[in-house]
Amino acid sequence: MNRKTDLFLDKYKELEAIVAVEYQLSNSESSVSYILRKPEFRSIKLELDYCREVRNLLSHMPQVNKRYAVEPTDEMIALLERVIEKIKNPKRAGDICIPLSEVCTKKMNDFVFPAILEMNEKEYTHVPIMEKDLVVGVFSENTILRCLVDEEMEPLDKAVKFSDIKKYLPIDHHKAESFRFIEYNALVSEVEELFTEALKQDDRIGLVFVTRNGKPTEKVLGIISAWDVAGVDVFE
Repeated sequence: MNRKTDLFLDKYKELEAIVAVEYQLSNSESSVSYILRKPEFRSIKLELDYCREVRNLLSHMPQVNKRYAVEPTDEMIALLERVIEKIKNPKRAGDICIPLSEVCTKKMNDFVFPAILEMNEKEYTHVPIMEKDLVVGVFSENTILRCLVDEEMEPLDKAVKFSDIKKYLPIDHHKAESFRFIEYNALVSEVEELFTEALKQDDRIGLVFVTRNGKPTEKVLGIISAWDVAGVDVFE
């Protein structure tokens, strides 16, 4: 009996069990095939798929003289161990969010025009409006358009403050997009699902605000955009 092959099969079985529990899969779903479709495993997709093919060969082909047809390498076993460890200790919202200290934020008493210049220079699409670490609104490109269309306030007027256009800023008053809150320890897969489900409803999430328990009444710890989720790789 080949001990290395047996160890590989044991690790593969352990991986399948952990994935099934972590992602709440039905009995009919293949655990490894499932995580192969998830973007956070893309950097090891080919290697993991190779392990899957080897496992299928070892499981479905009989042994000859108590020996398997192929022998997995130490690197393959190490890969499975790494995947198991990453799933046991997955990345969370707090790991991928941009800390609030690194986010361009403004207050109601700040002037709008300098913020627009900064957005253009640094290619920001959203500027959270904060008061005492709580988000009270969001200024975005869509906000500028709404102000111009309504013709009630010219955001390019250098005398205009955010308080002058505050009716356009509340996070639940944005027509073209929505904003969500999620807890700091939420799994990255939960954040990903938030964006995915929103798209199914033709809802574009502008930003996800990260707070300790995912409540709007709590201090904002960071933000997550769709780009942050798309760029997640658990093995980087």
